[in-house]
Amino acid sequence: MYIPGGKGISSHRNMQRGFTMKKIILIAGICILLSNVSFADNLSNKTIIGIDPISMYFKIFNGHYGIITGNGEREIYFPVTMIISKNGALFYPVLSYRFFKDNQGKGNFNGLFLGLPLVYSKKLNTYIAGIEPGIETGYRWVFKSGITIAPAIGAGFVFVKGGSFKEDTALYYKSLTIKLRLGLGYRF
Repeated sequence: MYIPGGKGISSHRNMQRGFTMKKIILIAGICILLSNVSFADNLSNKTIIGIDPISMYFKIFNGHYGIITGNGEREIYFPVTMIISKNGALFYPVLSYRFFKDNQGKGNFNGLFLGLPLVYSKKLNTYIAGIEPGIETGYRWVFKSGITIAPAIGAGFVFVKGGSFKEDTALYYKSLTIKLRLGLGYRF
């Protein structure tokens, strides 16, 4: 973008960078707020926290927080994936809404999810932000000790927009995605 006088180009890019970071922070804040919604029913033994142990092997943090609602027929599930390196970072919060067939927060479930992939690369001086709606299905085992295991598979469609902070370039990308999760958690 050309701005007469030349001085406006730098400030325009700084304004774009600040606006993008504000959007990223706003989206992350909304996801966190939605995950902490309280419900009128008794939440005794209906909160789940945990990790995906397979992703830890690849040096990827993948934690989750969930609340079983109603009489156990629904769950609001909030997994977050983070990768931080010297070259950049990935922050990927997801908001899922799951439906359990046996109404006890265990057994077969189906759900809908909305992911918000956010990537920043210092090395390439680029950013990527997107949205990914999708569906998932899985099974949750709950043991008397409170330990839960919940493998799931899902499919989504990601829409991504990105660009460079140095140049006026834009990237638009869309693709089908497949999700595999192994949620190892504790229910209390």
